[in-house]
Amino acid sequence: MDHTHHQSNLSLGFHAVPLPPLTSRAPIADDSISLQIDPGLRDPSHNPRPIPLQFFDQQPDSARDGSVGANDGEESEEEDQKEEEVRILGYSMCIKRQRRGESSSSCSSSSMLLSKRARVEPDLETRRDAVRSWGNQPLSAADPDVFEIMEKEKQRQVLGIELIASENFVCRGVLDALGSHLTNKYSEGYPGARYYGGNQYIDQIERLCHDRALAAFGLDPECWGVNVQPYSCTSANFAVYTGLLLPKDRIMGLDSPSGGHVSHGYYTPSGKKISAASIFFESLSYKVNPLTGYIDYDKLEEKAMDYRPKILICGGSTYPREWDYARVRQIADKCGAVLMCDMAHISGLVAAKESLNPFDYCDIVTSTTHKSLRGPRGGIIFFRKGKKQKRQGFCLGQTDENDRYDFEERINFSVFPSLQGGPHDNHIAALAIALKQVATPEYKAYIQQVKRNAQALASALLRRNCRLVTGGTDNHLLLWDLRTFGLTGKNFEKVCEACHISLNKTPIFGDNGAISPGGVRIGTPAMTTRGCLEGDFEMIAEFLLRAAQIASTIQKEHGKIQKEFLKGLESSRDVAELRNHVACPSHPLSVFLRPLPSRRGRTSPAAGPRIQIAVDGSAEDKSSASACFFDLNRRRMGTWEAVRRGRLLIALLVAAAAIPPASSAAATTLPKKAKASSPPQLLSELPVHAGRLVPSSVVFPIYGDVYPHGLYYVVMNIGDPSKPYFLDVDTGSDLTWLQCDAPCVSCSKGPHPWYRPKKSKLVPSGDPLCAALYSGIAQDENSDQCDYEIQYEDRGSSLGVLIYDAFSLRLTNSSRAGPILAFGCGYDQQSAVQDASAPTDGVLGLGTGKVSVLSQLSNQGVTKNVVGHCLSGKGGGYLFFGDDLVPRSRMTWAPMSRIGSRNYYSPGPAKLYWGTQSLGAKQIEVVLDTGSTFSYFEAHPYQAFLSAVKSDLSKTPLMEEFDDSALPVCWKGQKPFKSVSDVKKYFKTLALDFVKGKRALLELSPENYLIITKHGNACLGILNGGEAGLRNLNVIGDISLQDHMVVYDNEKQHIGWVRAACNRLPKSGTSSL
Repeated sequence: MDHTHHQSNLSLGFHAVPLPPLTSRAPIADDSISLQIDPGLRDPSHNPRPIPLQFFDQQPDSARDGSVGANDGEESEEEDQKEEEVRILGYSMCIKRQRRGESSSSCSSSSMLLSKRARVEPDLETRRDAVRSWGNQPLSAADPDVFEIMEKEKQRQVLGIELIASENFVCRGVLDALGSHLTNKYSEGYPGARYYGGNQYIDQIERLCHDRALAAFGLDPECWGVNVQPYSCTSANFAVYTGLLLPKDRIMGLDSPSGGHVSHGYYTPSGKKISAASIFFESLSYKVNPLTGYIDYDKLEEKAMDYRPKILICGGSTYPREWDYARVRQIADKCGAVLMCDMAHISGLVAAKESLNPFDYCDIVTSTTHKSLRGPRGGIIFFRKGKKQKRQGFCLGQTDENDRYDFEERINFSVFPSLQGGPHDNHIAALAIALKQVATPEYKAYIQQVKRNAQALASALLRRNCRLVTGGTDNHLLLWDLRTFGLTGKNFEKVCEACHISLNKTPIFGDNGAISPGGVRIGTPAMTTRGCLEGDFEMIAEFLLRAAQIASTIQKEHGKIQKEFLKGLESSRDVAELRNHVACPSHPLSVFLRPLPSRRGRTSPAAGPRIQIAVDGSAEDKSSASACFFDLNRRRMGTWEAVRRGRLLIALLVAAAAIPPASSAAATTLPKKAKASSPPQLLSELPVHAGRLVPSSVVFPIYGDVYPHGLYYVVMNIGDPSKPYFLDVDTGSDLTWLQCDAPCVSCSKGPHPWYRPKKSKLVPSGDPLCAALYSGIAQDENSDQCDYEIQYEDRGSSLGVLIYDAFSLRLTNSSRAGPILAFGCGYDQQSAVQDASAPTDGVLGLGTGKVSVLSQLSNQGVTKNVVGHCLSGKGGGYLFFGDDLVPRSRMTWAPMSRIGSRNYYSPGPAKLYWGTQSLGAKQIEVVLDTGSTFSYFEAHPYQAFLSAVKSDLSKTPLMEEFDDSALPVCWKGQKPFKSVSDVKKYFKTLALDFVKGKRALLELSPENYLIITKHGNACLGILNGGEAGLRNLNVIGDISLQDHMVVYDNEKQHIGWVRAACNRLPKSGTSSL
């Protein structure tokens, strides 16, 4: 059997040669070798020819021409070959190494071997191309299954409201680094001391990351060191324990149900050890005060002195308040412990100096890098170094005679090689990018907005009678105790998830957190990164409260058992309705639910337009790593300081007298141009019947309240492309206007950048809308623009020009419309309160005049000339154009009445009653106005009303309070009032009896004229109109219209109202309450 034809150069031959003496063996090279049996150990008469060694994966050819190259007798070749002795199966053998390029004496010739390979192997370049093409495939081609799942997750993040406190959205620079070539490199060790070569640039990146980490937190490199290699904060914490402690040494951290983290040590109530920290070390937790939710530092000290931990840990994952680091430092010194802080959640706040600084007191500080820091997912460890500070007790770092910290060596050795292998170099580069951003003023502005948003959300939930642990927050997160709703955090989390809202369940101290946690943790960093402000979190609070109500209803109908609860969740119409509201493109948050930043400036085709990121209010397209911050110069929607007086947006006059060129306004008049053409045609998807548009309705959520914000507003999407603007709802004036950069002479900083007009959209003075605006005042019809000036009763004003632009509307018949409407471009605004930032971008005028957007929509056939609103006493509500939502029954109607030449909504004259007591025979002219926070009576009716109230209260325990500056007339009780319900029994119903035509009664309960201030006093929300300059006008404002649906039907010329639950948006197309 012929075995001479083979592809291997390894052969096994038997030769009769003398065995050389044993010598030291040289290393065997990776050349072709042959094995030969020592002839001295076999019968010399038997001399077979060498038999090549054939491997099992090499198949011989079926036909061969006999042995080739059996030149085993040539002495020259044998002399050139080196022999070494080996033994196989008891036979002594010689290993013969051949010269490179030379065949074995028992092998096929070189030419035959090459020809054989040429027949069985592909071309080398073809093989290279095949490998390269496989390695260069995009993910969508390399693995469509994973790509599809990733795209779904991307859309989930884009379309949902992300409220998980430990999540955030990174910038494009971080994404670029994470998906870079740095993932290819192996770099075990530390800069300058690697186990692999080729790390000179990796060293530079890690050293740069060290420098930026210390700079971001304002640390002296002589006193602090840092390790950026941990894979997570849990890994970082365990590395600290491993480096500084021996197994079974003691640690002490905050209890997990109290807001601590399991990596600080945790046992279940049954004694099961949950984390490695409790498995390898002994842990004892301290707790919060069960009544207040705050850390009980006295109990902490008592436990620490008894337990004597080696490491005392402060910091947690669900604690919404500041830490008293100085007190914990004293306790650590007293019991002789190293003080370690896990600042994973608040590291961004610490870096921005918006939180107390743990570095001033702690020996070691750990953190994640991806939460409020907005970096990649990982961990980081800071440790003191240099000369030790003198404190009480002893410290584990005190080991050398120079009294210097040795944390650096011990912690670094613990991270590598003790616990981890090679670092993730792509993560370290991404972290360096994020840390560079942390040191900028834009990041500080971002963190300040994070805190403001958290406080706004907490306030909104508290106003809705929700219970928050500790009653609020000092940082970026809050803890909502759902037990007051009878809910578990698990079921509530499921409802929110079904509605595209992400948050996480969490135990509340005192509940059975291991089985059914009683709360949820909510954070604001992610949605703040999206650009959300305080007003947006007001709406998020509405969504959350609605989700809690839905969860409560499902639980009542299906029970708490998870399986049954989920069945009810799947079939709930309320869940589908809330999910539609969250995803609705017309609500304010829709502008923030955008595509996420993509690597290298790309988004998927289905993801929509590329995100416009700016830090200067412009819409520039930033593609560099520094473009990590959304529009941070947008001012928050705060109170307008006018809460005491409210706002009184009743237009006194709309004047369009020619503005002289020499005036200051002349400089801001838009440049002259050719006479503007008629407005563009309606852009819509509206249904058409018999050649005519079929009017529909449009519904807007209302945000705000009477107290403490002092206004209600809606969000209108204006422009092409459309942008959101907050507009103060005002039925007391016709003109809608925005603060306008034309340029702006006098504008307040609002929640959004000022509207920027285009010259082509000017309304000429000859336009009928301009003529309606002038109201009979003579004007120059040849002027290229229509100037206006509007003044309000509270001495506020707006000066500007009329322009056209598109309004993006979503109608109740599921169609969309983009009508071109005229409104004011206000370049000179004067506020009733000096030096106050505006809480809105302008005013939505809904009066009866032709220039009102309502009249314009009606003229274009989009909606009928009907407007209604429902203001909730709990905050929020809704506004609608059209009659689809008008109830067919139970409404009280009164005919509209005109007051002089003014376009006010008036049900006519009325008589006042306090309970059943008439407040005078004189009838008063009444105006309904959503532009006024409070109600106002003329001097005589006001005094009659006030006298009647005080007379009744003289027989009660209430006492008049003169020191509350919120409103002029207030009362206090023996203890502060929490709501109007606490005091309403002392007050009567105030009624207005409208006597024109069929009698109509508007009854105002105490909730419609009282507010409870922050001091717990009950104050009268009906003010003296004479002192406000209203003369003979009586205004029923927001406070008195709360919890009523009020409809102004300009087509039938009547006004109606009915009590209604205004805290829930109506279903589209509903025709009854």
